[in-house]
Amino acid sequence: MIKKIGFFAILLAIMVCLQPNLFKSIFGGTTSDLSIDEKNLAAPTRGGAENTQYAAGYSAEDFGEAFSSPMDGKFVVEKEMKPIGPWEDLLNLKFSIRFDETVDDVIFEPKFSKKIRSYENKIIEVEGFIIPHDVAADAMADLEDDGQKFMFSAFPLASCFFCGGAGAESVMEAFPKNPIEYTERKIKIRGRLVFNEEDFLKLPYLLKDVVLVEDNL
Repeated sequence: MIKKIGFFAILLAIMVCLQPNLFKSIFGGTTSDLSIDEKNLAAPTRGGAENTQYAAGYSAEDFGEAFSSPMDGKFVVEKEMKPIGPWEDLLNLKFSIRFDETVDDVIFEPKFSKKIRSYENKIIEVEGFIIPHDVAADAMADLEDDGQKFMFSAFPLASCFFCGGAGAESVMEAFPKNPIEYTERKIKIRGRLVFNEEDFLKLPYLLKDVVLVEDNL
């Protein structure tokens, strides 16, 4: 009998070494250790490093500076994601969604608030990003290329309306007086804001007589 007990004790010890998590869950251990894939040592979130979840036994110090700013690199930096100036009001535009028989399609009819109306036909300066014409054209098949007109977004390309990351209120159709060279950097432009209240298959904001104020912000 003693020999049998000794044999089973050795066998149990070997199993504990090979499958520690299994025995933790059986004998009162928490299951939290099993909820994280230990091969995925960290799962950064866009909310900040303080919300980053690490596998058991690891902390932020084990990963250097890579996780101190999770929006750097793959994600755009925070200052590019925070529109300022007129955008703070223009981004609050609401839409009425309905089916229009004349175009046989669902349309988004803009509802301009009193605050937004205060910008109508006014000269404004806005910061943002030029959207490459091929990206905009893919999303709006009837977009004409006159060699000058471009789409201007409050957000970078990766988060813009045409890539599915923002609404139509975050972009405007810009009509420059003279061609403005494309850049991936944030720029500031000036123009007269006009509202599109007729063709609901196009953007609600049109910026006329656009000039470049500042580039590479």
